Amino acid sequence: MIQASTQRSVGVSLEGSGRARRGWLASLATRVAVLFGVSVLVFCVLHAAPGDPSLSVGLAIGEDGRVVGDAARARFRAEHLLDAPLWRQYFHYLGPFDLSPRGHPWFGGSGERDFGGLLCLDFGREFQRPDVAVADELARRLAVTVPLTLVAILLAYGLAVPLGVACARRRGSFFDRATSTLLLALFSVPAYWAALVAMVIFGARGLGWLPMLGLHDKNAAELGPWASAVDLGRHALLPVAVMTYGALAYVARQTRAAMVEALESDCVRAARSRGLEERRVVWRHAFSNAVFPLLTLVGSVLPALVGGSVLVESIFELPGVGRYAYEGFLQRDYNVVMATTLVSAALTLVGLWVSDVLYAWFDPRLRRA
Repeated sequence: MIQASTQRSVGVSLEGSGRARRGWLASLATRVAVLFGVSVLVFCVLHAAPGDPSLSVGLAIGEDGRVVGDAARARFRAEHLLDAPLWRQYFHYLGPFDLSPRGHPWFGGSGERDFGGLLCLDFGREFQRPDVAVADELARRLAVTVPLTLVAILLAYGLAVPLGVACARRRGSFFDRATSTLLLALFSVPAYWAALVAMVIFGARGLGWLPMLGLHDKNAAELGPWASAVDLGRHALLPVAVMTYGALAYVARQTRAAMVEALESDCVRAARSRGLEERRVVWRHAFSNAVFPLLTLVGSVLPALVGGSVLVESIFELPGVGRYAYEGFLQRDYNVVMATTLVSAALTLVGLWVSDVLYAWFDPRLRRA
C-alpha cells in the first residue's frame, strides 16, 4: 500500500512538472507571437505614413560640396529595398535571409551578405550613418535608460507604498485628504511641463543648483571615481524625479484603495479581535491581501516609464532609448523606429512576466497550481 501511494505521489509530481513546463512553453510562445504581431503592425504603420526616408538624403552634402540629388536617392531606395513590394521589405527585415541587392543569391542578391534580419538579432544599420549598427547603438543607449527606469520604479514603489498605507490607516483625516489631493495634482501634471518647470527653477537661469543637460560635465573624464559619481547623480536627479512622480502618485492612490478594502475585511477584524499589535495587523494581514493589485501594476509601470523616457530624455538631452526613438522618428529611420518599438514591447512583456513571477512568489497556491 505504501509503495502504491509513493508511486501515485511520484506520478502526480511528474504530471505537475510536465504541466508547468507546458505552461511556460505556451507562455513563451504567446510572447513571441505578440512580438511578431507588434513587428507587423508597426512596420505597416511606418510605411503607410506620408513621407519617404530617401528625402533626407537630398539634404546631405556630398564630398564635392554639392547637394546630393535624385540619383543618390534612387540608389538609397534600391539599397534599402524601399522600391520593393511591402511584403518583400518586411521579410527582408524579419530575416533570416537578406533580400537586398547584396543579399542571398537565392533571392537575386550578389551573395555579399547572405543572412540578416530580426531572426538573426540584426536590426540593420542607421539610414543617416550607415557605419553604425542599430543593435550596437541601442545597447549603448539601453545602458542609460534601464538604470534610470529601475531607479524611478524603486523610488516610486518605495515612497508610494508607505504613503498609501498611511493614508488608508488615517482614512478621512486631514492628512488623507491633503495627501490624496496632492497625489491627484501630481498625477495630472504632464511630464514635459514638469521637466520644463524644473529646468527653469533649478537651472542656470533659476537657482542654478543642478545641471540641466546630459549625464556628465564636459570635464567628466578628468574626474575621479567619487567626483564622477557625484557628477552623474547631479545630472540624473531631475530626470529621475520627473520620471518618478507620476508613477508614485498612481501607485500610492492604488495602494490606498487596496488597503482601505483590506482593512475592512473579515480577516483583519479577526486579527484585531485577537489583540494583535496594530502594526502587525496592517502589514502582516491587511497588506498581504492588498499587495496583489500592486503586483499587477508592475506590468504597466515599466512600459509607461520607458514610453515617458522619450519626452524626458529629449528635454534633458540624455543619450537613452527614448531620445533615440525620437531622433529616429524625425529622420524617418525605419530601422531605428522598429528597433526601439520592439524593445519597448519586449520590456512590456518582461514587466508582465515579472508580475506573474511576483504573484507566484507571494501566493504559494499559484506555485502549486
